[in-house]
Amino acid sequence: MSTSYKNQEFLKNLELIENLIKLNSNEVKNQKTSYWKQRLKEYDFKDPTSFLNSGSFTKRSIKQIIFHYLNQRLYFSKLMGINIFKSQVYLNSLKIAKKQNRVLDYDFLRMVFTYLYLVEIRKIKFSRVCIIGDGKSTLTSIFKIMNPNVEIFYVNLIETMYQDYEILSNSKIINSKDHVIVRNPNDLDSKRKLYFIPSFNSNFLKNKKIDLFINIASFQEMSKQVLEGYFDVISNNKSILYHCNRIEKKLDDGSVVKSKDYPIKNGKIILDEQCPWHSFYYVPYFKKKYFAGVLEGTGINHQLINYNDK
Repeated sequence: MSTSYKNQEFLKNLELIENLIKLNSNEVKNQKTSYWKQRLKEYDFKDPTSFLNSGSFTKRSIKQIIFHYLNQRLYFSKLMGINIFKSQVYLNSLKIAKKQNRVLDYDFLRMVFTYLYLVEIRKIKFSRVCIIGDGKSTLTSIFKIMNPNVEIFYVNLIETMYQDYEILSNSKIINSKDHVIVRNPNDLDSKRKLYFIPSFNSNFLKNKKIDLFINIASFQEMSKQVLEGYFDVISNNKSILYHCNRIEKKLDDGSVVKSKDYPIKNGKIILDEQCPWHSFYYVPYFKKKYFAGVLEGTGINHQLINYNDK
């Protein structure tokens, strides 16, 4: 298959995603809290490097590579007693970043830690994984490269999905035959390795035998109704859920989303603590800053919740 033909396929899918936004305008709108309505006014989701508050995409340059290299080794070399910079997931992530013409920056490194923690420390086994609310395709890219035989169910607001799809296709992390844009439940039976699912179709994921669900820093931006839907799907699959979110987050309209109010239902919490790699960040020049609430114990926690009653 020629490169030009492949490019046409990807362009066709980007057009398909745009049409889904237009054809499902009410469903798309209902998925968003005030937080996301405002962010989508501020940023151009069709630009893959636009911040969109879905994670950073630091363009590759010698200056940025050196800045992140030095700060990461200063602050993260001995986190949890692990030298993450010698891990296979970190080495592969460097290759991903180069393919995507970006730097393995702080936001990228957080996803490297997330993968390492789940797979190598917790040793969670999975053949099907669902990533809810990825940003800049970072976690999806890592899982796809590290586990090429695993089925990945990618769920997101459709505008963010557009941006992530563009990053994955431009970097050739995906090819024209290994994925599908999910428009109806039958698309999930197409025997692909990656399923792109608009968040308004997340209910299609019931009874799919998904082993692991992951959410990083976006449950904290969802409405009660949307959260109920996700936790119903997770419980229905009898899965393990890993999430990392703020204990409290105030949205643009003044409403507050609290992790203690998540509708966990019949899940058994097996981990609930402050997340070490989401507690602080670095800024010029060699300064460490903590996220709001971290020092008071009300910052960013991660949880493992087991819905498998075996």
